[in-house]
Amino acid sequence: ISIIILIKTDIPRAVVRKAEQTAAKSTASVKELRAKAEALCINLDDPANEKALHELADELKYTDPVSNEKTEKLENRINTLLESISHHQDAKERSELIRRAIALVKERAIIAKENK
Repeated sequence: ISIIILIKTDIPRAVVRKAEQTAAKSTASVKELRAKAEALCINLDDPANEKALHELADELKYTDPVSNEKTEKLENRINTLLESISHHQDAKERSELIRRAIALVKERAIIAKENK
């Protein structure tokens, strides 16, 4: 009888662990994007784009963190833009990249909501 009880209590634990691992994997991409955007806010000395950088970080902060197949491409494009933002020196070019990144984050939020 004690073996049956042990088996019955281990099954729910395994299910919970698997769900936690899946959730961690599906939110890792957005967490990474959030961290990059926050780092840009802190590390870039760009007064002309400071407000836009904070808007980008806020959009990522409040977006649905769960990724799926349909959001992965957008997340990759956002990541590429974040990398470009950090390397561009021209404020006008950086401003355009930030604007495009914000638009992609908003598009990703719509897709994520539709695919819940």
